[in-house]
Amino acid sequence: MATACAIVGLDINASQWVEAIGAAVKSGVIEVVATGQPFLNQARESGTLFDVPFYADMRRMLLETSPRIAIVDRSARISLDFIEALLNQGIGVFSIGPPIHSLNEAHRIAQILEPVSHLLYIWPRMSQSWAMRQCLQTGGFLKSPRFISAQFHAPGLMMNRKRQSADSFVRNMAVPAWDAMRTILEIGGSPAGLFSSIVGNAGERDSFAGISGHAACIARFLNSATAAVTISDRDPHWQRNITVVSDEGTVRITDASYQFFDPSGKCVEEDSIPPQPVSRSIADELEIFCQHFSAPVSPSRGWPHLLPETASMLTAMILSQRTGMSESPMHLRSLAT
Repeated sequence: MATACAIVGLDINASQWVEAIGAAVKSGVIEVVATGQPFLNQARESGTLFDVPFYADMRRMLLETSPRIAIVDRSARISLDFIEALLNQGIGVFSIGPPIHSLNEAHRIAQILEPVSHLLYIWPRMSQSWAMRQCLQTGGFLKSPRFISAQFHAPGLMMNRKRQSADSFVRNMAVPAWDAMRTILEIGGSPAGLFSSIVGNAGERDSFAGISGHAACIARFLNSATAAVTISDRDPHWQRNITVVSDEGTVRITDASYQFFDPSGKCVEEDSIPPQPVSRSIADELEIFCQHFSAPVSPSRGWPHLLPETASMLTAMILSQRTGMSESPMHLRSLAT
């Protein structure tokens, strides 16, 4: 049975999202019942596109329609109260990038959710890519990392305007940055210190909502492991790749391929699939989210949300740019509790 879905804040020029939602509707994964936008003209355009009722008043939308989940692209004009209202009513949130804009907001949402929850999914998530799932199932490929190197690049609004294309852009650098930091957390845990340099907009105060440009980060862990990651929302193309070095060997991972080398440098295992468009990634992850959302209660239902842990890494990234020093995500997290 299709899951009733509201679409909130989505830029209708994001053709990959429109295509993915259309595919999810056609395959019976979701049924779009309403759209919401902060401005009436945008709401009307969105409602016309999906042929459903449209709203500029989000509270009224929830009163007059009955979505079970919401696809949300949260701009500064969509309040955190709205996200809290969705979750408090048991409405699942499939968020395009982080639905929170600061570490304090992360703690507010974390108070609503169980540590492992089926109510929130933040897209994109590299751990759900085909290649990463293969490596996670193998176990030894990502065990006890000593060094992690990664690139998380995506076209943002600026690149989209320059190319005059409505391909697969993201709102800002917080989208690939959240994916990058969460992936580092899942592989290596929370770092003791993080040093960064950002060329572009490093956000305002403690908010990472408006960060944009290019970032380079070095993270050091308590066990002396190190991670180096570059992040950008000004790349013409989507690009996610990660290399993990451990005592067992080296694994190189993209969305659609992986190679594992033993300590001597010999490739002992590799596999790949044809590269998939971003719309396919969206549709696949949306289906996974709906499956978990609709599944009976069980220990395997949902995911660790890691909201404060990931938000503290993004906060450390923007603070390090301002101070020119390494910042501790763990210390920042303790201050915010």
